[in-house]
Amino acid sequence: MTIAELLKQSESLRDEAWEQQFLNQLPSLRFQVLEAQVQQGPDGWPYLFVEIQQDSEGGEQFSDIQNWLLNQGVGLAINPLRSPPDYVLPYGQLWLYQTTGKFVAEVKPRLKGGEPFAIEDGQKIVAGPPTEEFFPTYARRVLKEFLNQQGVSEPLVLVVSSDQKNYDLCFSTESFGTPPAEEHVGILEAMSWFFPANYTLALVSEKGLPQFTPLA
Repeated sequence: MTIAELLKQSESLRDEAWEQQFLNQLPSLRFQVLEAQVQQGPDGWPYLFVEIQQDSEGGEQFSDIQNWLLNQGVGLAINPLRSPPDYVLPYGQLWLYQTTGKFVAEVKPRLKGGEPFAIEDGQKIVAGPPTEEFFPTYARRVLKEFLNQQGVSEPLVLVVSSDQKNYDLCFSTESFGTPPAEEHVGILEAMSWFFPANYTLALVSEKGLPQFTPLA
């Protein structure tokens, strides 16, 4: 289907197949920015409101808009004058595409908070600072700015893996001011907007783990 045909589909017909067709065409589309200022979405996060430009000669290219969004820490709301908008991309989904060429992660996110992060006797782990490929500088800078606004001045991170296939991005509870365990999942849920949906986030104590490093 063309993008015009996809947009005419009713909400009841917009299944996974519709989503895949829409996302396949998204990078080749052009957009008209509706508001110069970033807008707050219904979920409370910042979005740039744009409309799909049917005229291939007008509007902004997706790649140009995406680069701006990645550096500003902003999501993208497409055709927001509809209720609901035709599509909404949170920040993490944008950098998932930037790093993998895919908009949708195959693995569901996991949030680990409120329980000890234990390493069993004899268990071998690999741990260290996040690589640029795993956690790009632009995304680190955006997340750090957000955390600074929440009162976390020097967030510390560590990437941990027991099989070198699956990786946990761990945040130091001490650097977050040692919040109560019952608040951990809520903190991680807030941060998850900034990450691809296949990332595992954990809020854990530094005790018994290798040295954490500054976020940025």
